[in-house]
Amino acid sequence: MVPNQETNLAGYRIYRGTNPGVYGVPTTVGKKITTYQYANLLTDKTHYFTITAFDASGNESLPSPGGEEIYRQCFHLFRGF
Repeated sequence: MVPNQETNLAGYRIYRGTNPGVYGVPTTVGKKITTYQYANLLTDKTHYFTITAFDASGNESLPSPGGEEIYRQCFHLFRGF
């Protein structure tokens, strides 16, 4: 995947939850971050993630397809925003 090429891109917000479509407060990362690792995920739970991009004015993109089951603690951010 190619990272977002918009010149006013400020970063990404990673939303995580243990139920599909139900996410907590996002983790915000800078625009140059290409990989993010969550530590200490509960091994007896399935974790769901969605990611948005945001610009310097605070405008946020639509979320990536949500409800994806992630079993690894490390994943790549770029999904074609």
